[in-house]
Amino acid sequence: MRYLYIDTCAASAVALVDTDTSDVKTAEVADSRSQVESLSGLISRVLAGSVVPDCVMVSRGPAPFTGLRVGLVTARALGAAWGVPVLGVDELTVQATAAVSLWDAASRGANPDDGRIVTVMDARRHEVYAALFAADAGVSRLSEDWVGSLEVLAGQLTTWDPEFPGRGDLVRFVGNKADAVPTAVTLQPGIADLARAAQTVVARCLAGSDGETGGGFDLEKLRGESELLLMKRGLGTEPEYLRRPDIQEKK
Repeated sequence: MRYLYIDTCAASAVALVDTDTSDVKTAEVADSRSQVESLSGLISRVLAGSVVPDCVMVSRGPAPFTGLRVGLVTARALGAAWGVPVLGVDELTVQATAAVSLWDAASRGANPDDGRIVTVMDARRHEVYAALFAADAGVSRLSEDWVGSLEVLAGQLTTWDPEFPGRGDLVRFVGNKADAVPTAVTLQPGIADLARAAQTVVARCLAGSDGETGGGFDLEKLRGESELLLMKRGLGTEPEYLRRPDIQEKK
């Protein structure tokens, strides 16, 4: 299977993954505000001509308004043109899944499941998007996606996990704002890591909804499914904002 992954949140970045050969082609730009200008060109670079992927995976947020809308509309347009499924994944879950794959289980102590992953992404307005995950085999979610200031996040982590302050070396932070957390030990997956993690997230969503097991999934089951059914599977492409956009309609 070949799939195109569009990251709408961490940066303007795309990847084409071939699961049969483990080949990953990536293209990205450093400026996370340039999706409008650069996304189409990045996609053309990884597709290399007439390659048509078997599906499109796209992060649906949480993320700032403009870049998220551009990424989701692009993914939907490509899926419609190619006649392939378009699957949305939660950005914070993808980040946490990629981080766990980079974090050696042996370094998480006698019980690797005691590890915690904190995803911290730029939300602008001096705020971050964040969530807490257990670093276990399934990257279990311990909180909902949240938006707020870094100063408030410290208390929020303790609310989500009362034992969090004492976990010490069993905590890793991931995301484009992880380095802004004082004394944080960070993991920084690249776009190839995130693209592979997106497939893992999709497979887990399908396992939860269909009872399937393993890391693969049947794309034919997803072809032509409505957005409502995809949302029930956790794979919808409705944007996750967590707050209202900066520009509002005047009343």
